[in-house]
Amino acid sequence: MPVEVVDITRVPKTVRNRTSPIKSCVEWQDTLKAVPELKAKQAVKIEFSPATLKLAKNVPFAFKRLLQRHLKNEDLTGFVVFLRGKDARGKNILYVTKTRE
Repeated sequence: MPVEVVDITRVPKTVRNRTSPIKSCVEWQDTLKAVPELKAKQAVKIEFSPATLKLAKNVPFAFKRLLQRHLKNEDLTGFVVFLRGKDARGKNILYVTKTRE
C-alpha cells in the first residue's frame, strides 16, 4: 500500500540545521557583545585570528554574511557591515558601524 496513515511516533525526526563553525569563534562572540552597545558614529573593528581564518575558505566574507543575517533576524537596524583595508597578515578587516540611533 503506497499511502497509509501512521502514528506520529513512527515519523522520522527532522535533520537539524548545520551551524557554521564561525559562530563558535571568539571574534563572533565579542562582536555580538559589542554591536548592541554601539552609539551613532562609532564602529567595531574586527581583525581575524589565525585560528579563525582556518575555519573556512574565506572567513571575512562568510563572517560578514552571517553577521548581516544575524542583525536582520534580530531586528537591529541602523548598522552597516563592510570590509575595508588589510591587517598585518594581508587579510581583510571587517567593520560594523552604527549610522543612526
